Amino acid sequence: MAMHSERWQEVAKAKREAIAESIPQPWRISSIPSAAEQRDVTGSYIHQWLSQEEIEITEMDAIDIVDKTCAGIWTAEEVTRAFCHRAALAHQLLNCLLETFFDAAIEDAKKLDAYFAEHGAPIGPLHGLPVSLKDQFHVRGVETSMGYIGWIGTFQGQKGTGREKVFESEMVKELRSLGAILFCKTSVPPTLMSGETVNNIIGYTWNPKNRNLSAGGSSGGEGALIGLKGSPALLSQNPWLHDPLVHEMPWRREHEEQIHDLINAVGSGSGKLAFGILEHDEQVTPHPPVQRALKVVKEALQKLHHEIIEWKPPAHQRGVELCYKTWLYDGGKDIHESFNLSGEPVPPQVAAAYGHEPFQAATASEIAATNVMKREYQKDYMEYWNSTKDLTGTGRPVDALIMPLAPISAARPEQYKYYGYSMIVNTLDYTACTLPVTYADKVVDTVARDFKPLTELDQIVMDSYDPAIYDGAHVSIQVVGRRLQEEKILALTEYIGKAIASERAHPNE
Repeated sequence: MAMHSERWQEVAKAKREAIAESIPQPWRISSIPSAAEQRDVTGSYIHQWLSQEEIEITEMDAIDIVDKTCAGIWTAEEVTRAFCHRAALAHQLLNCLLETFFDAAIEDAKKLDAYFAEHGAPIGPLHGLPVSLKDQFHVRGVETSMGYIGWIGTFQGQKGTGREKVFESEMVKELRSLGAILFCKTSVPPTLMSGETVNNIIGYTWNPKNRNLSAGGSSGGEGALIGLKGSPALLSQNPWLHDPLVHEMPWRREHEEQIHDLINAVGSGSGKLAFGILEHDEQVTPHPPVQRALKVVKEALQKLHHEIIEWKPPAHQRGVELCYKTWLYDGGKDIHESFNLSGEPVPPQVAAAYGHEPFQAATASEIAATNVMKREYQKDYMEYWNSTKDLTGTGRPVDALIMPLAPISAARPEQYKYYGYSMIVNTLDYTACTLPVTYADKVVDTVARDFKPLTELDQIVMDSYDPAIYDGAHVSIQVVGRRLQEEKILALTEYIGKAIASERAHPNE
């Protein structure tokens, strides 16, 4: 049953206030600076509210943290308190949390410490590791709104199910069984179908490196929190035991070793790698910082004598259009039902694709036809990739594709207009890993005087670039591989990252 439309603002306000009140008084920031006053809140800026011990704990990676908690060097409680504190600071600066359960997390940590004291051993491989989750996962004792006001006080929009605040997602159960400690859930855009994280509950989630810009989406809350080191990054184990859509495929060490063997051969002068570079998808021109990032990567790899070929695949427009069709199969029925539970307005970032009311759903025949076209496109792209073995000089097709993640380094509010560079990877069901390369520089990264837009959209996207606003923002690209090549692509991304760092440290060698 729909919430009275005048009440949605009251419900959202009550939720915001509850989140704010959950932050202990000693952790509250008395005065939050504007983005104009303090653009970058990472590093030394957030350090001012943290002890040296908290900085040491929260700036260590997950592997090193569990090495210490599993050895009894650090207690689960001290680690959990440190991350709860940093997450509380991050939320006040960036608007990144939808649920906090710090007290429950600290109690869970105390239980783990008691177990360790009694048994002299950890309860599992993630013993005492704090973990945050997007607010699409169910954790007992707290709500899951997924950004919808109409989901507050319900189980996925339904009342009286008996599952409210009791049911836990399979991933949550798995994490707990391994010894992890859940302590907060991060903000998402309703629908999870937006490149900006904004909802009518807590508002807009900002980028920690540049608070003029978005933290992205749909994992913007998680990205903002991890960007401020308020949560360690983590991979799950054996997810296929609980998720029927996950391949039963453990980490294939031999695939990782194969690429390391190739890399080692490069180092000894007996081999080389080959990469495709896509600088422009013939639809939308990347912003100047993204163009420069691609150039940095290309030059670093060429300096190491790797083969670089210009990527000329089947038209990306074709693949992007197919992906977009799949987004709209149900005519927006599901998302509008959730918005209508409260009467809240659809955020502009979501309305851009789904409008303000449902529309004609695709027929079964139309869906089947789209799936056929998708398979045909995937086949054409596969054969193009195969054909590059005649260009690489290695006897292999390209080892990976390097391309923009987006035409922008980050979004300005309501100005993320083109998703094609990431949508194409979804259409192809390929592997991709994001690689941070550089920072936007207002002096260096200016629009070319001879820029000529291909389309009206191309012009709109380029018009959203302002060197002064973007100055200092992270700039990343993506390293793309074929289906199920996660081990290979992670290894290659690490290698390329080290190559860039080496070039930056020794530019004239």
